[in-house]
Amino acid sequence: AMDMQLWVWSEDKVIIAVLVSTLINYPRKSVCQMLLMGGSDVSEWRDDASQQFYDWAKEKGCTEVEIFGRRGWLRTAGTGWNEIHTHFRRKL
Repeated sequence: AMDMQLWVWSEDKVIIAVLVSTLINYPRKSVCQMLLMGGSDVSEWRDDASQQFYDWAKEKGCTEVEIFGRRGWLRTAGTGWNEIHTHFRRKL
């Protein structure tokens, strides 16, 4: 089983964003993977939430963060992100 973290951000006792992450130890580096993420008004919380998340990942020894998501997340993810591959799916 994979250990995962649940992140919840709120404002005035209302949940505005959630994130599920996990730590991956590759042979040459440790990476924090964002598995699931959602929320409303992303531009309102993205920068502060991201910084909290990045600081935590660094404390855990990670040197990178990965997101597996649809291409549209690249536009809203903020600065510093690069698309490294494309995932394909075919219905049977």
